[in-house]
Amino acid sequence: MANEMEEFSLEETDEDVDVYDDVDESSTSDFNSDFEKAEAPTNANKRQKLSAGQPAKRAVQVKPTLTKSPVKTASKPANEDIRDPQAHILEYMRRTNRPYSLLNVYENLHRNIPKSILTRHLDSLVTNGQLVSKVYSKTKIYYLNQMDIQLPSMDERRQLEDDINKLEDDCAVMEKKTRDVEIVLSSIHSEISDENLKLQIESLEKQVETLQQELDHLDREERVIIPPEQKQALKRAFAKYRAAWIARKRLVMDAVEQIAEGMEKKTKDVIKLCDIETDVECGVNCIPSALV
Repeated sequence: MANEMEEFSLEETDEDVDVYDDVDESSTSDFNSDFEKAEAPTNANKRQKLSAGQPAKRAVQVKPTLTKSPVKTASKPANEDIRDPQAHILEYMRRTNRPYSLLNVYENLHRNIPKSILTRHLDSLVTNGQLVSKVYSKTKIYYLNQMDIQLPSMDERRQLEDDINKLEDDCAVMEKKTRDVEIVLSSIHSEISDENLKLQIESLEKQVETLQQELDHLDREERVIIPPEQKQALKRAFAKYRAAWIARKRLVMDAVEQIAEGMEKKTKDVIKLCDIETDVECGVNCIPSALV
């Protein structure tokens, strides 16, 4: 019971202190100072008793955790381990022996050397006299110093020329062999396959069988042999009738075209209007050729 009264009085005192704190300090400064002197020991004792009876609670700060998906870095190709960049650059320029810009060297070396370091090494090689640089329209070109290249002797030149001539002869021989092989290969590809050959053989055998039947029909014993004079007479009659057919057809078509031009109509419309029977309607697609 005594403990409850102490807690109640402590709560009342704390509220009173809060109320007095809200009052204007200019008007109650003396009162507040006297009150704080009188109440300070009492409040301190009460707080010590309260803390002895109840365990103090410790505030725990909880940090919010953000759930983010891990960012995946793009995989880069493993760079070549270049221990001596300047020697590597010089070896490349000596091996290629061609003019290059900074960007060309950077790309040709697969970007293994940063541009800043590459520029520094190129300028250092130019300063050493191993490379030469020229500026062409705002572009700096680097190339190997040609003065450092040792010229071959006359014997070495003759030997190189002989080797070149020998290689050219060998190349010509190999080209000829290649052409011969290509000709053989093309002939092999152009040959008919076995399946197509079988089909053609079957088709030719059928044609031979048909022609043999016609030959047997013509060679039968009861055949009628036409005399040569009668055959020539038939040829002359055929040629006469064929010429008359061509002449009359030309006359009719000339007349039809003139009528169509005067009537301003098509030739087909005039033929239909005059009820002219054409060769196609009679089943004749073309005039028979002359007999030999």
